[in-house]
Amino acid sequence: MSDQPVRPLKNRAENAYGSRSLPSVLQVLNPSYAIQFLYGMVECWIFSRNYVAVLAALPFLMFAGGGAGCYWWVRHSSQLDVLRQYEERYNSAINAENLELQETCLRALCNLQPGDYQYRMRLGQFLVKAGRKVEGLQQIAALAPDDLPGYAEARIWLVQQSLTAEPIQRLSKEQIEQQLLKAIEAAPEYGLAHELLAGFYITTNELSLAEKHLSIASRNRPELNLDIAILKRENQRPTEDVDAAARKAVTELSNLLEKDRANSAVRISLARSWILLQDFNSAREVLVSGLNQKPEDVSLRAALADLSITVAEQRLGATPLNRDGCIPLVLEAIRLNPGNRQAVQVLTNLRSLGAAIEPTQWQAATDHWQQQVQKEPENMDARLLLCQLQFLGGLNAEAVETMRPVAEARPELRVSLARLMLEAGMAADGEKMLMDLIQECDTKLADNPGDSLVLIERAESLLLLKRPRDSKLSLAQKVAGLPKNLSTLEESVLQLYSRACLEEFDSMTGYSSAALVKVRKAEDIDFGDADGEEMLKLLQEASRSERSLLSAVERLSRLSLSPHPAALMAEEATKQLRLNGQTGVLALNLLGMHALLMKRYDRAIGWLEQANALSRSRDPMVLNNLALALVRGRPEEKGRALELSEQALALIPDNPEAFGTHGEINVQLERWDAALKDLVRSVQYQKNNPEIHQLLETTYRALNDDKMADVHKRLAEELATEFEDGSG
Repeated sequence: MSDQPVRPLKNRAENAYGSRSLPSVLQVLNPSYAIQFLYGMVECWIFSRNYVAVLAALPFLMFAGGGAGCYWWVRHSSQLDVLRQYEERYNSAINAENLELQETCLRALCNLQPGDYQYRMRLGQFLVKAGRKVEGLQQIAALAPDDLPGYAEARIWLVQQSLTAEPIQRLSKEQIEQQLLKAIEAAPEYGLAHELLAGFYITTNELSLAEKHLSIASRNRPELNLDIAILKRENQRPTEDVDAAARKAVTELSNLLEKDRANSAVRISLARSWILLQDFNSAREVLVSGLNQKPEDVSLRAALADLSITVAEQRLGATPLNRDGCIPLVLEAIRLNPGNRQAVQVLTNLRSLGAAIEPTQWQAATDHWQQQVQKEPENMDARLLLCQLQFLGGLNAEAVETMRPVAEARPELRVSLARLMLEAGMAADGEKMLMDLIQECDTKLADNPGDSLVLIERAESLLLLKRPRDSKLSLAQKVAGLPKNLSTLEESVLQLYSRACLEEFDSMTGYSSAALVKVRKAEDIDFGDADGEEMLKLLQEASRSERSLLSAVERLSRLSLSPHPAALMAEEATKQLRLNGQTGVLALNLLGMHALLMKRYDRAIGWLEQANALSRSRDPMVLNNLALALVRGRPEEKGRALELSEQALALIPDNPEAFGTHGEINVQLERWDAALKDLVRSVQYQKNNPEIHQLLETTYRALNDDKMADVHKRLAEELATEFEDGSG
């Protein structure tokens, strides 16, 4: 054994002889030894290194450490300042109209934010605006892949550009629907996507789906509740559902209007909502209030004009008794918006009903359409409207010249031009045109005898040439083979055939509705010596068309009241008529009215009671005529007559004829003050009615006002004389 002393153990993971050795398992489990062992390993590693080599690698280590720090800073630092600077440069480029710099900024923004689709979208829109449409379209289309949700804004843009007049790329209906559904998938609450999809479904007549998506869109745009209400009505939803949607629209739009009283679009939408609820007064109040703020606002003036026309159409639809009350509405519409097309149609209807309106009162409309024709000579619709106004104003020669280019562009209107020529006194030109048309039709019919359009044109030409029998015969074979359920074209054939029958009847009998209006005695109704059976056959054929039924009933009614030998057969024929629905109400009312004029009160009451039962006491014209027949024919039923008259006034307030009837009943009841009030209101619109003046004379006498009584007596006598002479 050596005499050298044993060295003490150091904590260097060495054994007694200074060599490294791994500890045993038991030693590792001892915490104090394990810590010392690990510490010794680290100490040995540190003291055994060559630090000169470390100094050589130090620059590389510093560069690597600095690079790592820069990378961490770039990855985690905010880019807001950089983005803001690029946005500012981009806006400056827009102001300077520097397209190159704009594109550079947008591409830089796309690179800085590759996951933010809005910059790529803006770049695509920029390229399209800059004239690089295909490149821009590709940029945007890349944001709308078929297999991913993509960017909703890009899909909306693709749909909207497709709906323009000249799209970059036209999408099919299936593609439009797919893009909108994908946009909603990417952004379920995106209101514009739902709104566009609702519009798409409206075009495809899928109204339930359209209603669903409009409801979602209305969460962000409450004003869409108006469109929902309109859609519910078109979708034939229950009235209470439509009204509920309209009331919600009123609430939401009223709130919007309170925030911005000058917003004309919201004001107009609110008025339309009130119209849906049939509250025309509230609608008028909203529009008039807006016009008081902005008197020259074109959109508000047009909206108020449309409202006036809507009210006029509704009142005329309820009863022709509202004719005179609709005149101020139509004239107001023309004053507010001379270019209102519907006003021309309502004006035409009023004139056909005998309304007294001077051409100077609608001169603004004539001037407007005259200017439109001068600006756009090829605008055929403007020419037709101008022609219609000129014809109403008695300017037939001017109407012919306005119509000529239209007939050249639309050959189907040549018959209308020929009719105008005949009205304008250009008989030779009109007849020549009609004869040429007939020859042309004969040539076409030789190749295709059943061509309905050609048959109609030929029959109309014959009617204008005063050849109703030939016109009727030319259609007879076609009419005989008509099916039970008629198409629109077949209905036109039947209607023209019925007209031909009526005109042949008038030609045979000398019948004139205008002349018979003045007849007040049954014995004065003259149908000549025409054959009764042939007359009734013609009227029976005419009644086959619902549109001609009333005209046929009018002639049957007057024939049944006349001294003609066929009167009894005509009366029996009226009883055999199948009168149902609104047409039946009108026909029964017509029968009662003619009997009332002839003072055949019992017969009038019979017809009118049937009409009143069929209409369920809801037709104001029937109620008014029945009240008049009762007070004149059965004075003991004056109380019921008064009730019927008041029902009529409730349905048509401010109607002059209804006030006249109410006044006459009050005269019979000797309620003089009430009678005077009614008759004064009535005479304002019926100044040429001698019966009203006679009633006023009686009323003023009872009220001891002989001066006014004498005035109305004189007026009644003068008007009665004019009526008998045919000048009134």
